[in-house]
Amino acid sequence: MEYAVLRSMRTLAPGLIILAYCDILWHLTYGKSFSFWALDTAKLLLFGYIAGGVYGILLGESVSARTFRGVDTAVKERLARIVPSIGAKQWKDVAPHFYALIDKDKSLGVKAQGIYFNGFVATTAHNCVWISMIAALVGAWVLLARSNCLMFSIASAAVGVSYIAWRLVIRKHIRLSEAQVNVIEQRYREEFTAAVEGRLKSVPS
Repeated sequence: MEYAVLRSMRTLAPGLIILAYCDILWHLTYGKSFSFWALDTAKLLLFGYIAGGVYGILLGESVSARTFRGVDTAVKERLARIVPSIGAKQWKDVAPHFYALIDKDKSLGVKAQGIYFNGFVATTAHNCVWISMIAALVGAWVLLARSNCLMFSIASAAVGVSYIAWRLVIRKHIRLSEAQVNVIEQRYREEFTAAVEGRLKSVPS
């Protein structure tokens, strides 16, 4: 799947999750389904993108920063076995050389497509955790106000399932990234070492 499409879906997915919770809330409050789901696909996607865009503005950046926390560290530690001096440097100083080789090698590029899709799944699962936490708070209010536990129960279950899914996908993300490092170690060890050490010499410790 193309990277641009996955980027677009990263906006759409949380939007559709939000609309689903709005549907539940609307049903519990007014006893009828949210009208968005009666729209044709194009209009539903439009509202999904709008909801996802608003979410992205309000929470998306902070949530995304936490989604892959630990992945870069794990990859850097693996790369440090090739170039030990990497261990003392920041990922931002090493990443350009890492990604340059990925763009250069077709086999690494194929692996990157799998990583992009896995990243989309990880982002969606992590977004679902946060959106469901907010929905659970709203569900708690509904439970107190209307003695209906449906939304709270669904949202609470979604938090647990989404969190487990997110952690599993992150583990897979690390394994996929390490597979790329293995290719670099076998095929481009000298080239990568020369590029990184040349770059690191100009970067103060």
